[in-house]
Amino acid sequence: MYAAFNLILSNKLDYYYDLGTKLLDKNKALIRKGLESFIIKDGFINGTKIQSNWFPLIEADVFISYAYKDEKIAVALAGWLNENFKLKVFVDSCVWGYSEELLKIIDDGFCLEEDKEYYNYFKRNKSTSHVHMMLSIALSKMIDNTECLIFLNTPNSLNVSEVIGSTGSPWIYYEIAMTKLIRKRNPNFHRIKSPDIYVFNSNLPIKYYLEMDELIELSEDDLYIWKEKYTSGNSLDTLYEMKSLLKKD
Repeated sequence: MYAAFNLILSNKLDYYYDLGTKLLDKNKALIRKGLESFIIKDGFINGTKIQSNWFPLIEADVFISYAYKDEKIAVALAGWLNENFKLKVFVDSCVWGYSEELLKIIDDGFCLEEDKEYYNYFKRNKSTSHVHMMLSIALSKMIDNTECLIFLNTPNSLNVSEVIGSTGSPWIYYEIAMTKLIRKRNPNFHRIKSPDIYVFNSNLPIKYYLEMDELIELSEDDLYIWKEKYTSGNSLDTLYEMKSLLKKD
């Protein structure tokens, strides 16, 4: 990662939602059904194989972090970025396959009681821990390998009725926290080309405090100024120059 931005967006960019959806559907990874191919000798589950199939590392220019209720806005923003700058965008809600679906498959196969009607509480805790750990590792790798992170700041992501900076999403909390820990790398390191838009979904009603002091403010006006200023070359460089992150030679 090179830079992280805090985007306050009022225009929902509805026109670009269909474009973002088409690009997302075109590049969506196929969710693998069943655990048979992941089970190795002695009945153990091959966690490494599950990680690579359900949580593959995908190359993208921009990682969009957002509340699950803002998925339509995030997909529209991804469409806008792709249409205007040809940027490849990762939107964290679909492509890896829902972690809940993977959990259901594992729980049905390994966590049911003998009566096959109820789940074993302790086994379910373990399965959830394993899947969420895989997801956390995958998110960390994705942020590390993406040049730019944009946090979509809306009332859905930040609970304005509480202390400023609180959030109801553990994954937003995790993603923003990782921006403080992930190594900062030169933009040229990230510029290997690949498909366009990717998505993963999360939903849990718990509040966390977000430390966003290191995120660079980005307004809706900035987006349109960026569009006007960009002429050629890598479009992210134009944004970095606008925000005094990248000095012109």
